[in-house]
Amino acid sequence: MLSRKQETTVLAVPHTVTLPQVGEVAISRTLDCIGAACPRPQLLTMRVLDELEEGEMIELLSDNPATVETLPALMFSQGGTHVATLRRGDHWRVYMRKGVYEAPKNRF
Repeated sequence: MLSRKQETTVLAVPHTVTLPQVGEVAISRTLDCIGAACPRPQLLTMRVLDELEEGEMIELLSDNPATVETLPALMFSQGGTHVATLRRGDHWRVYMRKGVYEAPKNRF
């Protein structure tokens, strides 16, 4: 049996990603929660949200389906926005924004 890491890591390395039907967004923090079980990723998300300014984006990496399923409701309860969830191989990448998200108008 393979052992998965249990700790979580917060990377404060700003970068940009291109999300389907959204376009390019700037990521302020990446939360690596691969191997972490609920409620650890949710609690870490709430802590990082407190540190961010309105409009900043979080990218959360998780291989736990229960974590991924709870994040949209968590963001709603925190006054934030779940922007996208993408499956990448053996994990998901969840993109969330502090505050209400408005998609760019007339992109195409």
